[in-house]
Amino acid sequence: MRQNAQLRAEVSDLASGERIREAAAGLGMVAPPAGEVRFLNAGDRAAARRAAGA
Repeated sequence: MRQNAQLRAEVSDLASGERIREAAAGLGMVAPPAGEVRFLNAGDRAAARRAAGA
């Protein structure tokens, strides 16, 4: 039981949003401005072509 709790805590730490933001910033990544994130339908070939051209 104790090992399970320890593993859960470790997973929680690794999934921390702050840790992920710091790792991304270390790679030169930045969060997009609010409202700028868009999603494409994977089956929409025209949208995929437009995204690839952007």
